[in-house]
Amino acid sequence: MKLIDLIPLKEQDDEYQKRQDALTPGKNPDAFYKNFDKVKAAANKPAPTTTKVKLKMSNIEDEVTITETPDKVLEDVTISWGNESHTVTFKEEDKIDDHGNEGMDLEFMAESDDGKWQFILEVYAEASYPNTDPVEWDWEELIIQDHPDDESHLDPEDRSDQDLMEEDVDEGTCGYSIDGEGDDKPAGPHLRETLQKRAGIIK
Repeated sequence: MKLIDLIPLKEQDDEYQKRQDALTPGKNPDAFYKNFDKVKAAANKPAPTTTKVKLKMSNIEDEVTITETPDKVLEDVTISWGNESHTVTFKEEDKIDDHGNEGMDLEFMAESDDGKWQFILEVYAEASYPNTDPVEWDWEELIIQDHPDDESHLDPEDRSDQDLMEEDVDEGTCGYSIDGEGDDKPAGPHLRETLQKRAGIIK
């Protein structure tokens, strides 16, 4: 190593002093407390929790992994199984049962971003809800189902848009004629009869 490549001691001292000043309240209080708040926030941030369950009320055969952050109640929940992984936020959909001062049972629902899956969870909330967050739920009772508005998993003939396509067809617009030109008479049973006569099957 050449001596010219070495950082002069004075510059080393200056760089060291800058770092020290940033960490010393008396020298640079704004920088110190800004840095201190970041360190404190990172240290106090609750770590995500992971739960592995076998669902009781869904047809999912694989073990399902639930990852959630304790300070985000039913928000940014990652639900994974097989080749699927979706981060969703649950929202109240319906009130199942109201127990008065003893609280209430609510139905919360979430949807995957790709629109293919729907997630339903029953939660318990105290009587003070919605001023307080839901307090209890069982991930084993999570329901994962095909989204009712998504039909990509269905065979073409089973999709609702297939019925609309069939209704749009006007049977009177595709007539048959011997000369190959269109005709006002729609193609139908008479076509078979015409072909049978030409083949000598019937007279």
